[in-house]
Amino acid sequence: IERGPSYFPSLSALSVNFNTVALTVRPGVKSGQAAAVALETPAPGHVELVSSVTTGSSRSRRSISVKREVLDSGGMRFNVSGTTPQGGTTARYYRTVADPTAHFMAVFRALLEREGIAVTGTALRGAVSEDAAPLVTLHSRSLASVAGDMNKQSNNFMAELMLRTLGREVSGQPGSTANGLDAVTAYLNRMGATGEALKLVNGSGLSRDARIPPSVLTSVLLDMARNTKVGPEFQASLAIAGWDGTLSKRLVEDAGSLRGKTGTIGGVHCLAGYVTSDAGRLYAFAFMVNEVSGGTAQVKALHDRFAQRMFRLGDEAAAGDTKSGSETVSGE
Repeated sequence: IERGPSYFPSLSALSVNFNTVALTVRPGVKSGQAAAVALETPAPGHVELVSSVTTGSSRSRRSISVKREVLDSGGMRFNVSGTTPQGGTTARYYRTVADPTAHFMAVFRALLEREGIAVTGTALRGAVSEDAAPLVTLHSRSLASVAGDMNKQSNNFMAELMLRTLGREVSGQPGSTANGLDAVTAYLNRMGATGEALKLVNGSGLSRDARIPPSVLTSVLLDMARNTKVGPEFQASLAIAGWDGTLSKRLVEDAGSLRGKTGTIGGVHCLAGYVTSDAGRLYAFAFMVNEVSGGTAQVKALHDRFAQRMFRLGDEAAAGDTKSGSETVSGE
């Protein structure tokens, strides 16, 4: 039995709902009644839901436990327990699926039946025959739009699949993490980033083995700032401090002056992006902190103070690079 955290889902080209399930918990009408617990997207025959959640008093606090059990059949059972306050709102809990393909097939069948389409037989895994005819073709949104959702919300699943797609587009081979990493590494190598200090593992950065110097990140940011073809779209994909994404509640007094991407794993919190000074100069920066203890609040405050100092830089700082700690922040 495990939690199945949604921030690190299973990967598959055939996916639904970011390879997660959403469990909804709604209180009963009266205290003591069973709460209504359901799957937002049902997957009959694949996902089983067992609930012992009860409705507490209107003054009680919500306390819900969700445990995921992967069954021998390949399906999943979610055991939901706890209490939710009377008159409270519906809460959602997200957990990753163990077998994305089986989950997709179960959801697809359920949606077909919901629309009145009779389904007989069973779904099978296998390679598509060369003479198979497509029934419908769907085109995704633009890369700029997808990158905006990925970067602003720090979506790990999208980052992993975008890396695989990149590998496919660059190499012409099947999309894989290895092919994607080869493409990214080649790009970084062309900018002079080499050596043992650089080690890429996946697309999301969720790994203790990944290593990348802040100087490499600032090099990427500077390269994008100078790229007239895709640079504006790249900058637009980043979260805007005080406005949206993972930075919506940061630097509210200077809203719009920083665009960036956060990165967090246990004991590590990083921020990289661009700041615009009061003098109208654009600066690229990467501020990475390891061995964090006691939560990330103190690191976020440090990042914010750094950004506020950058905001106040005048024209005299624009003549050359400005040093901040051990990292070079370059004016553009």
